[in-house]
Amino acid sequence: MPQAANPPGLWFAAPQADEDLAIAEIAPTVEIQPPEFSQTYRLGASTNLETNHLETHYFETNYFAANGLETNDLKANHLETHNLETNRFEYALWKPSAEPVSPQRVSQGRDPVEAIAYARLAAPRPVSGSQLYLQRWAALQAGQTYTRLPGDSFHSAWMQASRQPTYEDWKELLACEAQAIASGQGSNHLSILLGDSISLWFPQEGLPSGKLWLNQGISGDTSGGILERLWAFADTRPDTIYLLAGINDLRRGLSDNEILWNQRAIVRRLKATHPQAEIVIQSILPTRLTEIPNDRIRKINQKLAAIAGEEGVRYMNLNALFTDRFGNLRSELTTDGLHLNQNGYQVWQQALHRAESWIALHRDL
Repeated sequence: MPQAANPPGLWFAAPQADEDLAIAEIAPTVEIQPPEFSQTYRLGASTNLETNHLETHYFETNYFAANGLETNDLKANHLETHNLETNRFEYALWKPSAEPVSPQRVSQGRDPVEAIAYARLAAPRPVSGSQLYLQRWAALQAGQTYTRLPGDSFHSAWMQASRQPTYEDWKELLACEAQAIASGQGSNHLSILLGDSISLWFPQEGLPSGKLWLNQGISGDTSGGILERLWAFADTRPDTIYLLAGINDLRRGLSDNEILWNQRAIVRRLKATHPQAEIVIQSILPTRLTEIPNDRIRKINQKLAAIAGEEGVRYMNLNALFTDRFGNLRSELTTDGLHLNQNGYQVWQQALHRAESWIALHRDL
């Protein structure tokens, strides 16, 4: 087995030692027919959701009121939940609204640094957490998932959003999206992005086509936070789960051992819940921040590669694609020295396309 310090190509660890892991030698991209949901979204009672992880209601009245949304609009769209005090969630049939949700005019919030790059795109698209949050709720109201829609979808529903959703708000949204995917997946292939704001802001147009995608990223989340919310997509049937976590742990002062323990625990829980899935640990990206030494990130990544090998999952060496000759995050790929701009996401997009091609070619071998 090659040394963790110098993994070949993108792939390093694999369940079988005799597999060819040199991603640069992958055959051409596999062409797959664009999938459609096999049935109308219908979410039945689920006993697998751990309700103790949800401390607020799925449809926070105060949140929508603060953004100019009438609760009657939500009821008209059949998006009511019942029996939240019990150990299950019950969902109604999801149908498109006859009238689009149109928030009242409110003040515009400041754009977060991780989304500044999107403001330069031709089509209007969310550039703040509040806008992205409402766009994704609007997609669910219409019985769709936002990862299959253009970036400017449901513009009138989110354009004037201002109030930033809380961490609990995001957990609720992601759980609803996951349950929708679980109910409507049918025979379609599914990949999941799991992580923090870097995953959250991955442009949906850049996701590899021919399958469904579920984005389970939350801004500011840590490896420990991710570990505690894996239940949200437990009912899905993913082919691949891409984990990218750790940078917020470093910013908050966690030790290397804590980060590594959490990531191993995430992998083990994912393996137990999704035994059919290809699990990919992605390396922590470098930064241009002096308070986070890149030498430390490189050492943690070496240990993450070793964990991937020990756990029989894959390791994707993104760090090598984003590092300049001084060992820092390439300046042309970032908005603020930490988060990615459009160019940065294009680099990651290319890596995902190559990984997805390899996985598709080897899925039935």
